Amino acid sequence: MGTQSLAGFAFFFKWPSTWIAMATGLCVGAVLLALRRPARAQDSLSDVGLVTLLAVLVSPVAWLYYHTLAFPAWVAVLSRPTPGPARREIWRWALLGVAGILTSGVLTFGLYPSWLWFIGQANYTWGSLLLLAALVIERVRRPVPVPSPT
Repeated sequence: MGTQSLAGFAFFFKWPSTWIAMATGLCVGAVLLALRRPARAQDSLSDVGLVTLLAVLVSPVAWLYYHTLAFPAWVAVLSRPTPGPARREIWRWALLGVAGILTSGVLTFGLYPSWLWFIGQANYTWGSLLLLAALVIERVRRPVPVPSPT
């Protein structure tokens, strides 16, 4: 069970199977909440990213190379225009920076200090959860367009 899915994540921490179901439910619920927002043409890549990340996370087995399915999600979040200086979103860059480091593979070669064992055992899962959170937050925080009266 040493995989990089939610099931493997729970295995690393010796969580009961009910926790896997709860974590899966939370991820599915977050994605459904995000997808309930009105879609725009430029959201299609983000939608594909949400669904593929969710598929990897909830699959019973997900080896680290399954996380290449995160590419649409990364393209979607990195191709978004940067907010102006009046609306700084440091949380976004911090979240994406940590997710990028965790999913890049750069830390998979024993570079973690021993006190970060809980991240080192499931770094791709942590990174994918952060990337999923960034996609969901962006979609939920986006203002809903008000239809113009005709």
